Amino acid sequence: MSYVRGRPPLKEIWLNFTKVAEPDKHGQKTPHQKCNYCEEDCVYSVDQLKDKLDVDSILARFFYSVCILFTAVENPFWEEFMEAIQYYIKTVYPFYISPN
Repeated sequence: MSYVRGRPPLKEIWLNFTKVAEPDKHGQKTPHQKCNYCEEDCVYSVDQLKDKLDVDSILARFFYSVCILFTAVENPFWEEFMEAIQYYIKTVYPFYISPN
């Protein structure tokens, strides 16, 4: 079987997923699907990309507004902060409220 760029068509890939109506394991009601093989939740990649672009845009506006250099994201403390937030969201609460 010959695939474009070595991949099966998207329609064929989605046959391996089942639409899920209930909230995912984080309590989010975003439309998602469950892999028929590993049973992991999968949010539509377009939705994920749109959400990431929205967050990236908000972060960029913040950096611009307070004159933070973009090299700040290469700082080890930034990486530590991002890892801590990701861990907190995955294990404690599905959101983070910054200190005042």
